Amino acid sequence: MRWRPAYAWILSLLLAAGLLYLFFAKADFKTVLHETREADPAWVAAAVLLEVLSILLRAFRWGVMLRSVRERVPYAPLLKATVVSFTMSGLVPGRLGEVAKPYLLSRWEKLPFGPLMVSVVLERGMDLVALVVLWFTFLFLGMSGVSPESGTLMKVFTDLSYVLLAFALPLGAFLLWLVPRRRILDRGARRSERLGRHPLLLR
Repeated sequence: MRWRPAYAWILSLLLAAGLLYLFFAKADFKTVLHETREADPAWVAAAVLLEVLSILLRAFRWGVMLRSVRERVPYAPLLKATVVSFTMSGLVPGRLGEVAKPYLLSRWEKLPFGPLMVSVVLERGMDLVALVVLWFTFLFLGMSGVSPESGTLMKVFTDLSYVLLAFALPLGAFLLWLVPRRRILDRGARRSERLGRHPLLLR
């Protein structure tokens, strides 16, 4: 029936309009304009460039992880799904972008939803391990530039980092153990496949 795609488009437009209203209603444009004028254009350009590079590399990494599902997934849909995921995660609460990313790719490339969802979970685990490693690098190499006024806060962060390390190291070891074991991954993929067939995700 043709009314279903039109109905979905109307809901999407209403949702986008509501999100834009919430964003602009709480935005202080004078402050934003002032801070924009005060910002160093070189640093702004560098930040934008690094963010774009990060998204490009994430899409490439995802394609490498999906070689067990298909030998070669085109880069363009990988990049589009990654961009949509980042956009939704920034605008919509609940990290719905993490579900939209594998769902969209499964629809565009006719791939099973389950393995794609499992790959996203593995991605987040690797990201957590990388963040903990970077944080400890900062603790041991970058503490000399921290002002004394921030000493108490840094002590709290330092104590918290040890808790994160105690969690991240076993997680990293578990991910290294899990990746070669296709039977466990396939079991998780089958469970995720049920989510992909949920009525809310079907048009």
